[in-house]
Amino acid sequence: MTAVPAELTRRMRDLGLEVPGTLDGQALQTALEQLVAQLEAAREALRGLQHVYHHAAGMLALLETDGRLLDVNRTALDLIQAERDALIGQPFWLTPWWNASPDAQRELREGIVRAAGGEVVRTQAHLHLPGRHLTVEYTLVPLRRGDVVTGLLAEGRDVTEQARLTQTLAQERAFLNAVLEHMHDGVVACDEQGTLTVFNRATRELHGLPQRPLRPDDWSGAYDLFQEDGRVPLAPDQIPLYRALRGERVQDSLMVIRPAARPPVLVSTSGQALRAQDGTLLGAAVVMRDVTAEHASRAHLEHAATHDALTGLLNRAALTEILSRPGRHRSPAALLFLDLDGFKAINDTFGHPVGDEVLQVVSDRLTRNMRDRDVIARLGGDEFVVVLTAPCTPEQAQGAAERLLTGLQAPMPSSVGPLHVSASIGLVTQLGDASPEALLERADQVMYQAKRAGKNRVVLES
Repeated sequence: MTAVPAELTRRMRDLGLEVPGTLDGQALQTALEQLVAQLEAAREALRGLQHVYHHAAGMLALLETDGRLLDVNRTALDLIQAERDALIGQPFWLTPWWNASPDAQRELREGIVRAAGGEVVRTQAHLHLPGRHLTVEYTLVPLRRGDVVTGLLAEGRDVTEQARLTQTLAQERAFLNAVLEHMHDGVVACDEQGTLTVFNRATRELHGLPQRPLRPDDWSGAYDLFQEDGRVPLAPDQIPLYRALRGERVQDSLMVIRPAARPPVLVSTSGQALRAQDGTLLGAAVVMRDVTAEHASRAHLEHAATHDALTGLLNRAALTEILSRPGRHRSPAALLFLDLDGFKAINDTFGHPVGDEVLQVVSDRLTRNMRDRDVIARLGGDEFVVVLTAPCTPEQAQGAAERLLTGLQAPMPSSVGPLHVSASIGLVTQLGDASPEALLERADQVMYQAKRAGKNRVVLES
């Protein structure tokens, strides 16, 4: 029998083991030393785990399957400024983390029951602690020995800032969506792959269709996109959004949206590619403005500026512009200056409204008796001018003038019954390089020769 060595005695006592008075043989001493070494290693490992457990960034707690608290780490305790011994043995949902948050308490109790049944439970809770509110994301993990759940591990982390940022982003997105939805103009955007991502209310109303995750090759057909003429479908590389995605800065590009069951809409589109600060392509966006009424109004104003309001023929200003175009080919074109015979008597007898009816009939007959390429204008009153464009010989011009006289011989229908007028026509066939004013003056003089010669005739400039 030998006494237990002093060093081994110290080590055993350090582990909390009872030290025998003597050892029976060297083999037993060796086995005891090995056991002590293993226990010391296990103790160091446990200390390491405890250090990690208490200094972990997240909150950790060990629970009985019925929810009573067995242990809790330092991070969780610091959150509520509490001491461990005051909490051990309490139902977890009644501890200071939860007791001011009834909804969180109820959800936690339900989660503990589910976890005790073997389910891993993940959820988020809003905790009301003294002086602050926290959002905690936690997990309840069943701890097993074989197939039996012997306890629960509660893991939690403070996601208050993350939740705040998420809420802020959601609010900003909701605000931007509200702005987009209330804009009068249409806004369309796509990602870098060309998939549509933004399609606001105004855009949906323009198309009469909802947003669909379509690629550029399908945009034109799906959304009834046409060129400005409203007849030729837009090819993919002509669509403003696709052009913007490819890097073009699109400015006031016109296209027509022509749904099958709705009136066509002319839209002006502007946009460009969207890029991150480092230049990475994010996608593209365009703004679409309905300019149908605007263009119709502009076209009406332009028409009014160049056409006679009563007859719809060109007016003096438009005629002068046509005659003064640089490089126009005048020879062998001809100019007819026509003044009605007997029109003043109609105005004096029946009034200007009836006179206007006659002027409209004359306008119609002039149009029907001339070629499409010829130009017909009303200078004012009962004076009209016809420009015969090339090819047109003097003989053909004479024949055209005679044809006009014949066309005016038939009675003119009016609200007071059939009326009769004729015309005196001055014909100029040698236009040369004369100015519009000079040409009209020469034709006017020749027309007066026809008046003096007895009216209802054509006089050719000599």
